[in-house]
Amino acid sequence: MRLILFISIIFNIFLFAQSEVDTSFSYIKLQNKEYTLDQIIEKSEQNLFLPLHKDRSKFGFTDNIFWIKVISKNSSSTAKNKILELNYPTLDYIDIYELEGQQLILKKELGDLRVYDQSTFMPNPNYEFVIPPGHEKIFFVKIISQGSLNIGVSVQEVNAYNRYSSTQIKWLSFYFGAVFIMLMYNFMIYLIIKNISFLYYVFFHLSYTVFALGLSGISFELFWPEIPEINRYVLPTAMALTGAFSLLFTIHFLDIKSMNRKLYKSLYTLAIISFLIAVLPFIISYNISVQLSSLLSFIIVIILFVVALYLVFFKKNKNALFYLIAWSFFLVGVAIAHLSNIGLIPSTMLTSFSSQIGSFFELLLLSIGLAYYYNRLKDEHRELSYTNDQLRVLSHTDMLTGSHNRRYFYDKVNPLLSAAKKDNSDFYLLMLDLDYFKNVNDTYGHEVGDKVLIIFANICKAMLRENDIFVRFGGEEFVLFLGTTDKPAAIDIAKRINAAVRNTQFDCAPDLKLTVSIGISHNTFELNTLLEEADKALYKAKEAGRDAYVVYNAVFPSERVS
Repeated sequence: MRLILFISIIFNIFLFAQSEVDTSFSYIKLQNKEYTLDQIIEKSEQNLFLPLHKDRSKFGFTDNIFWIKVISKNSSSTAKNKILELNYPTLDYIDIYELEGQQLILKKELGDLRVYDQSTFMPNPNYEFVIPPGHEKIFFVKIISQGSLNIGVSVQEVNAYNRYSSTQIKWLSFYFGAVFIMLMYNFMIYLIIKNISFLYYVFFHLSYTVFALGLSGISFELFWPEIPEINRYVLPTAMALTGAFSLLFTIHFLDIKSMNRKLYKSLYTLAIISFLIAVLPFIISYNISVQLSSLLSFIIVIILFVVALYLVFFKKNKNALFYLIAWSFFLVGVAIAHLSNIGLIPSTMLTSFSSQIGSFFELLLLSIGLAYYYNRLKDEHRELSYTNDQLRVLSHTDMLTGSHNRRYFYDKVNPLLSAAKKDNSDFYLLMLDLDYFKNVNDTYGHEVGDKVLIIFANICKAMLRENDIFVRFGGEEFVLFLGTTDKPAAIDIAKRINAAVRNTQFDCAPDLKLTVSIGISHNTFELNTLLEEADKALYKAKEAGRDAYVVYNAVFPSERVS
């Protein structure tokens, strides 16, 4: 489809060249002085008009008034329907005078600072006329414009012009449709991942789309045909905003800040300047503001291209490779358009659409880069999540026994106490302390002591139910929380732990006989108080001779089992 469009454009250029063999163009440039039509005709008769060799000619920014003389002949035997077109829709004031001999037949007023003429076929200013067989038509076209002056003029047969218009409409529809889809795509990604690079990319292309719509005349035709004054602000403001958001997108997408802080500050300063220039059209004349915007845009094009080269070849930035390839198309297209706009290079069909062509390929290629960037962010996020999960596990795990630790206990039990209070359910807490464990370290050494702690932890974990929480609280002290548990079940677990430890044979110390004392508290919804009550019960179990459990009661002695 894109190849067909491109071939169609080239084919229509060929058609234009063929159809203008009977038409001549000449012009005169006058410095800030109003002349009557009769005076202009007199200058024409004095051969003061210069040949306009090509169908388009750009003179950059100028205050001069231009008059174009168009002579179109019909050497055939049939009448010809033709269209006189000026190929630049942002010209401010255009007056078309149609002559028959020396007589003025009709005057038509066009331009983007006049109410839009609905009789035109395209955003480009144009005028349809008929030439009888064997006759010629003479036109004088007066052009005044504060912006870049493009005197692109052509006379075509209606059929050829319609083919050209159809190709132009297809290309512009394809381009703006692709831009709209990519804007929505990247905006949706921004809403999902909240990465500011995607938002700046959306604003960049939104600004450039407004600029392209203004440059093509479509915005004037479709959105404010009755308010031509808006055209004074659209191009310079949109151009400056395009530069500002392209800088912000580059800064974040290429992570300039972490690579070179001086470059980061310089680009940010340039972005701020661009935003300031974006408001100038509302303060100063259009002529000055559009020149400043054009100059700044060209500077930004060069700077961003150099930055991309620097990051690819010196910093090995992966994103910069996609950026350089994609933006090479766009930046070169913008550079060609601006050089043509100020009259430094010849104007052709391709230079007129160079920005849109470059922008289209930039959209296509940079979208691939953004997809890669998005996938890389997902991979990094996945790796970071995995690392965080591992760190979370480590932060909640006792390195010696593999049991949970005190931090995990507080994180998990507090919410369980709140739920138990709400549901009015029973719960028990067991505080376990190995009896005379200091003697184990003193007699057998700390290595054996560590192995004993591991064996003890495994004994307790083997008795856990699905939702029980067992932690090493510190040293030889452990805590077991039993949620949704009645008293007989809690006592049963305490008895089984007492018996299992008492009957365990330790391979690392065959003559070692180990016991454990257990303090039990229950149904106290403040965790620190629950622990204090279990500790008091544990102390009573120690006093009672160890190898026992004691259930806390406000009035001791409480229930005890040896």
